[in-house]
Amino acid sequence: MTMPRAIARVYAMARPGRPAGERAAVIAAASGFTGSIAQRARRIGRAVAEQAMRDLDGDSAERILLLLASLDASPVARLATDPDIDTAAIIRSGRAALMEARGWRRPTEQEWDADDRRLIDATARKLAKRYARHLTGFQP
Repeated sequence: MTMPRAIARVYAMARPGRPAGERAAVIAAASGFTGSIAQRARRIGRAVAEQAMRDLDGDSAERILLLLASLDASPVARLATDPDIDTAAIIRSGRAALMEARGWRRPTEQEWDADDRRLIDATARKLAKRYARHLTGFQP
């Protein structure tokens, strides 16, 4: 049974689209990586997740310099720091979920490092799926 066209349009409107600059930045970043679309998407996702984590945890002065540098810097830097794309939101929400699961107890240094590695991995996987859609010309 197929869904009536009017209902399908309503479902399609449920989620806002990604910023237009994201697709262009992903395509530009892909030119710097080799391999299949999935491999390039994973590599870009990993690089963006790592840079977004550095941006979140960095010194305030470093963050300002990174934001200024991202205006004309690499596409990976733009994907990691652009406030419209907001890659950091994925990491912030992941950290909040981990802290809530821990009962808001302060983690030890080893737990914090392990959490950061898990968050980078999870963020990279999520971004890789999104970026693969951009690279294959997926149109929602």
